Amino acid sequence: MNTESSTPLGSAYLRLLANRCQRLSRSSMDLGTARELRLMSEEYFAEAGRRDVPGFAKARAAAKPQPPF
Repeated sequence: MNTESSTPLGSAYLRLLANRCQRLSRSSMDLGTARELRLMSEEYFAEAGRRDVPGFAKARAAAKPQPPF
């Protein structure tokens, strides 16, 4: 999942999205769609957990590639 953007998403917001995906997957009659929503939910929860780790912002900034000049 690519959550890179100009505005960082907080872990609480990612959990909100994960819960929404889970709720939608339970109400979907299409099994393929329900599966995709469950997978999205897992990705959101995993990313939220990574962002809760102390030092996430510092590690993220260090991992960004620097311009060559």
